[in-house]
Amino acid sequence: MGGEDYAEYGRTEAKTPIFMFALGAVRPEAFKESEQTGKPLPMLHSPLWAPLPEPSIKTGVTAMTAAVLELMPKKENAQSGATGGLWETGVARAL
Repeated sequence: MGGEDYAEYGRTEAKTPIFMFALGAVRPEAFKESEQTGKPLPMLHSPLWAPLPEPSIKTGVTAMTAAVLELMPKKENAQSGATGGLWETGVARAL
């Protein structure tokens, strides 16, 4: 595989900020076998890459949502003067 061009975005004249997020998504048995044998696990673009869908998607959505909520600037609620972010309303904690 040649590689991702996404990493080049941050190297442009505009210095666009980037963030790459890696998520482990392999069956626990395959991970254990890899640790024991030293055989590398298939990477993202491999035809052998086969993540467990449900826990991988749930973990990815939860982790990426938490990262965005943490990194985004908080805005004041114009009507009440209170912050109205998802953390304050409890929505993010429910994730």
